[in-house]
Amino acid sequence: MAGTNVASGNSFVATVDALKSVLGGDERWITVSGISAAFKVDPKEEGGISTHTRFMLGPLSYTDLVLTRAVDEKSTKLINWFASHANKVVPGTASVRILRPDGKLLHTFSFSNVVPTNYKGPDLGVDKGTAIATESITFKHHGFADNLTGMSGGAPAAPASTI
Repeated sequence: MAGTNVASGNSFVATVDALKSVLGGDERWITVSGISAAFKVDPKEEGGISTHTRFMLGPLSYTDLVLTRAVDEKSTKLINWFASHANKVVPGTASVRILRPDGKLLHTFSFSNVVPTNYKGPDLGVDKGTAIATESITFKHHGFADNLTGMSGGAPAAPASTI
């Protein structure tokens, strides 16, 4: 479509606010996955209607957000930060900014009540050749945050609807 800006898929900046001080504001995530949401769908058969099934849309759920980066001299700080959540979990915020090819902001995905749930270190072995050693952090969250109101997409839902 003429005049439509689209994401190239290769240019993004991911930020976890709580990690800015740990990694010095230089997070350098190389992949982001898990930007996804889905309604629970409950099929309902109705007596007298044999042409189709109705569906009740239930709660909205979000997949885990997974950020991956190359192992570097700051990896120890990242591991220690992750381990510190065993004593006290402090939910935070995160965002993934998609950039146009010219570097200007195209779209931002913001996440609320972000907490780390998993750390995965690199898979190492002589068969890995020159592969980059990576580490990843998995986060649970309450959904996409609305930048205008500060409300989470996981806020109390409206009554279930049918389609």
